[in-house]
Amino acid sequence: MEKISGKLPGSIHDIYRHLADEESRYVFANRLLYSLTGDYSYILHIVKKQKEWDWLISRLESCRKCYDSSEIWIFGAGFWGNVIYDLLSGIYPVAGFVDNDEKKHTSEGRVIRGLDTGSEGIYIIATMYYEEIEKQLSLAGVAPECIISVGRIWRKGFSRRQYFDPEFMKSEGEEIFIDCGCYDGMDVDKFAAWCGGRYKRILAFEPDIRFFQKTRERLVSRYQNTEVINGAVGECRGEARFQSDIRPGSARIDAKLGNSITQVYPIDEVLKGEKATFIKMDIEGSELPALRGGGGTIRKYRPKLAICTYHKPEDMWEIPEYVLSLHEDYRLYFRHYNYSRTETVMYAL
Repeated sequence: MEKISGKLPGSIHDIYRHLADEESRYVFANRLLYSLTGDYSYILHIVKKQKEWDWLISRLESCRKCYDSSEIWIFGAGFWGNVIYDLLSGIYPVAGFVDNDEKKHTSEGRVIRGLDTGSEGIYIIATMYYEEIEKQLSLAGVAPECIISVGRIWRKGFSRRQYFDPEFMKSEGEEIFIDCGCYDGMDVDKFAAWCGGRYKRILAFEPDIRFFQKTRERLVSRYQNTEVINGAVGECRGEARFQSDIRPGSARIDAKLGNSITQVYPIDEVLKGEKATFIKMDIEGSELPALRGGGGTIRKYRPKLAICTYHKPEDMWEIPEYVLSLHEDYRLYFRHYNYSRTETVMYAL
């Protein structure tokens, strides 16, 4: 941690001065402290301020009162399950984990069991395959009111707001959207809904060949004036080693672990001086060089920015510092869209 703290710039105070509201200041301060210390409690501070957290607690309290049950089980012994355990175990007596694979291991050797017919208690589904698990629990005799799907509320709450937060993100019409890291195209769908279909152009980048072709076909057939490029966004044009043998949506440029080659494109070079009104980036730690590759566009047109700042500890100060160096009058918002440490976004408006 000394190495990181030694790199802290004097511009921290300047960044803080540009934060547009109290929630931004709260998220920024706690996320910064997490970056410096690695203390996960700072992430929990942020999560427990979210309305999705209030929803989860409200559902649990309702279940416990109506069914007089104190036994809480988390269905899913993977990463998400451990996140939910850490969030709840200090408040409720969590009995353990249920998983279809009882050989899984959770942190600290917590109990894992399979699902039995006639199972009682409250079940929190901590996986994105919640629809399948909901059916499985129902068939096992669990009351519908005692099934709580974290994945469902993530999709309807966190995910729906991310990058297009209605609290402060307003479309001006005739948008020109640059989607860096479009993955399955879901964010392009959200963009089109957000702007009411009033846009001039959509330009999306996806370096992972596993998703590129299908995503391009779907988006180009659905939206006019849309181009999807198979490549990454970066500071300079060239090639880079790309790691695609990890979970979908998390593939990234990695000089050591990359198992394939992808083309890298600077935004300025692709646009050739043309305008952008909105740039979104979720590119697994390559956000800062990609911003540098689009510095001329940002400086000239001052587009709205929605940039992920959670992949590297130093992103929390290096990204806003660079953005403010391009336009001192940007107003910055920080929001967090997950129950875990991921999905912190900086907006520049």
